[in-house]
Amino acid sequence: MSRFCHSIRSRLLLILLGVLLVVWVGAVLLGYQTVLTQIHNRADAQLSQTARLVTAQLSHELDESGLDLFQREVDMLLAVERHLHRYETELAIQIFGPDGSMVFRTLNSPVDALSRLNEGFEDRVHDGQQWRTYSYTHPRQLVKVELAENYRNRQRVSQSMAQAAMLPLLAALPVMGLLIWTGLGRGLAPLSKLAESVAERVPDSLHPFDPQRAPSEVKPLIGALNGLLERLSQALAKERDFTADAAHELRTPLAAIRTQAQVAMRAKEDAVQHHALGQVLAGVDRAAHLIEQLLVLARLDGAEQPSDALCTAPLRGTLIETLAELAPQADARQVQLELEEGGEIQVLCSEAELTILCRNLVENAIKYSPAGGRVELAVGSGGGGGWLRVKDSGPGITASERQRVFDRFYRKVGSAEPGSGLGLAIVQSICRRCGATIQLSDGHGLEVRVRFKLG
Repeated sequence: MSRFCHSIRSRLLLILLGVLLVVWVGAVLLGYQTVLTQIHNRADAQLSQTARLVTAQLSHELDESGLDLFQREVDMLLAVERHLHRYETELAIQIFGPDGSMVFRTLNSPVDALSRLNEGFEDRVHDGQQWRTYSYTHPRQLVKVELAENYRNRQRVSQSMAQAAMLPLLAALPVMGLLIWTGLGRGLAPLSKLAESVAERVPDSLHPFDPQRAPSEVKPLIGALNGLLERLSQALAKERDFTADAAHELRTPLAAIRTQAQVAMRAKEDAVQHHALGQVLAGVDRAAHLIEQLLVLARLDGAEQPSDALCTAPLRGTLIETLAELAPQADARQVQLELEEGGEIQVLCSEAELTILCRNLVENAIKYSPAGGRVELAVGSGGGGGWLRVKDSGPGITASERQRVFDRFYRKVGSAEPGSGLGLAIVQSICRRCGATIQLSDGHGLEVRVRFKLG
């Protein structure tokens, strides 16, 4: 049953049959009420017409031939009443003579008078049964006729007519279900064809589906699939480029490590061997730093779009922790770190990513500042957001290179400093995720300004 309900075709069938059943029941009930009203009105008309005809006939006989012929007419009615059909006996008749006494009543008629009126319709209960009565008195008070019909007869006729209308519709319900099931199958055929096309695709087949011949209801699904295929294609292309670049970049430090290790193994002098081993360690450090940067970048590539559920992080506090961590590196290069005074600012970014951003910017500033130089840092707010400024005293970046330095593995032309070329690429990825912007400018060195959304 659960599989049946999970099918679109089955759910549509149940919905359509449910709607048809509701409409069908409503139509039957409305038809039943209409039929009941019509039967009631027609039965009242028959009661009135029959009472008037019987009154007119008996009054004529009484007026023309006297009481003897009138009594013979009454006796004839008694004889006929014994041979009536069982459905005709539902009609009760009482006849009253000129003196007001009851001279005739049918076998199904109660002993007392059916109606309390001289003329007109009335609903009465006799012996626990509901009767619809009509009384009519001759204008000259010669004869009074009272006719009554048991309501059971009207209900039986109404029920039989309602059943006659309901049974064909009830029998047609399975046929309608089968026709609807077949029609839905044909209507949903484009979805089945689309599923077959998707199943036949090989993993590297990412070309879009053609939505031209698809129904309008299926086109949004095809559009979404094509969008997904395009994003997958871009992601795979980026992954291939990333893998190729990473393999190329790792090849150089590994080759250098191998060369220096061979030199150390062949060296006969301690000084040469010691220098070669130092180069091996430096190469290992560069390779480890490159691998760390690659892992960070790969993790950020998983979701480059800004997140609506980002946490807030203290910008100044995170920067101070970064400076404390990198202070030994700055001292080793004789670079002074200066942070302007200011208050704390909460920005829209996860604390882990904000730490990576600050570390990469400060590391780059230390690396490209000359011995005896300084790195100026500042944190502030304004214009509806917060900002971080990192300014070094290095050679800066020319205007023609400011966009290219955000490319992965790109190194500034003429730079003698070791590095992976991934620092600013990582910073830009974090800015995209946090909805921040980054701007480079030259003064006496390079100035990097990152603007965040306030948390």
